[in-house]
Amino acid sequence: MKEIKRFQEGKAEFMDLTKNLGLKVVAEYVTTGDYDVVTVLDVPDYATR
Repeated sequence: MKEIKRFQEGKAEFMDLTKNLGLKVVAEYVTTGDYDVVTVLDVPDYATR
């Protein structure tokens, strides 16, 4: 249960950070493994703006 609580706290912190940076979380997937998470982000392209 400790791991789930830490994951939830880390996810909340990550979501706050992405919002502050202007990023959009498109999808998240939990894969097989101890620490495996795949996050798909929509990120502005500041270089060509």
